Amino acid sequence: MPKSGKKRGRKKSGRKKSRLSTMVIHRIEDTKALLSSIDVLKASIEEKLAERFEPRLRPGETLPDYGLALDLAGRDVQAALDRLVDLDDELFLKTVEREGLQQSREEILKEEVYPRLVNVRGAIDRAYERRGARLIHRMEGRTPRKPTDIEHVVENLLRVLGDPDATMPLRKASAPRDQREEWLRLLAEPHELARSMGKEQKKCEGVIARLGIFRRRAMDDFDQVYAQILRYVKAKLVLTGESTESLRHLRPHYQRRKMARQARQKREARAETRSAAAEPERGKQVREAVRSTVAKWLGKAGEPGDSDD
Repeated sequence: MPKSGKKRGRKKSGRKKSRLSTMVIHRIEDTKALLSSIDVLKASIEEKLAERFEPRLRPGETLPDYGLALDLAGRDVQAALDRLVDLDDELFLKTVEREGLQQSREEILKEEVYPRLVNVRGAIDRAYERRGARLIHRMEGRTPRKPTDIEHVVENLLRVLGDPDATMPLRKASAPRDQREEWLRLLAEPHELARSMGKEQKKCEGVIARLGIFRRRAMDDFDQVYAQILRYVKAKLVLTGESTESLRHLRPHYQRRKMARQARQKREARAETRSAAAEPERGKQVREAVRSTVAKWLGKAGEPGDSDD
């Protein structure tokens, strides 16, 4: 059910802003850092590689455009990222669509089908004896209020009421004419609408499952391209004779998190080892203190003048 209160204003035009997944956001940040580093290092790498390889040129040869090669490497990463972002965005929008269908379907079942179900059940209870009414609507106690239970009960009721060959129990003598057609009309229309929304929801779930697979593949492809380009930039930097220390922060986020977790586990293991090693030493110190105290007490007990004689 939508929350009551003032509705938020929406722009009449433009696409609804998507919410990217956390793992995609991390890869966007990694890409920005890599492209920024390429822009910073490009001029220096191009200059120093030219200084190194220009003396090796033969007549008629020219140096490659190292700056353009680095730019193309960055574009390769960006292209892989764009593919990943598009799939993640499409997956989010399809998920929103599925949630909207589910919410609308539940609203129809609770706000339209349920009141009609209560009215039809009451009419059946008035038209038939208690046992006969239960054979028709198959409900005991309160009428179900959960959407899934409502749908299940209405499906069974429509099947019984819509079967012309079904054997109906005897009606009460005071009951009005047969109202099965009216009951069917009351329940069938909103139930069919909810049923069609359920079918659309299942289609969305199938699309979401496929998009999830495609996004996982796109993420793996991006990780592979990112690692390749990072190695490429590192190799160029090595050829210039410069340190690659500045590229340490360009490790992918998931790798940095994994390394941090492994480092934490090693620290905890070392702390446990030190604690286990210190435990026998503490026990030894306690025993020595006890022995010393007992020895002092026994020594005082054996001194002259301590007896009762």
